[in-house]
Amino acid sequence: MINSNNLELSKSEQRLFSSHIKKADIERKQQQWHKAEGYYRAALVISPQHPLANTFLAQMLYRQGSDEEAVDLFEAVIIAAPDFPLCHR
Repeated sequence: MINSNNLELSKSEQRLFSSHIKKADIERKQQQWHKAEGYYRAALVISPQHPLANTFLAQMLYRQGSDEEAVDLFEAVIIAAPDFPLCHR
């Protein structure tokens, strides 16, 4: 199930996850899609079901032409976290 709850992560895992997300966001804002994708994937190794990381990864994949994988991720977030607002944009 995709959820945004990182309560099951240790403090060090939470810090590493946040670090990957911050780096991904910087690359995304600079339109460095491939670099951002790598950081989102690294974050998802730590918290595979995180809806925000999955949504942004799907956006990076879409921007790089990996439409099918992007759609699969968007659908997974919508199904598992229907109240998560970003996946409905």
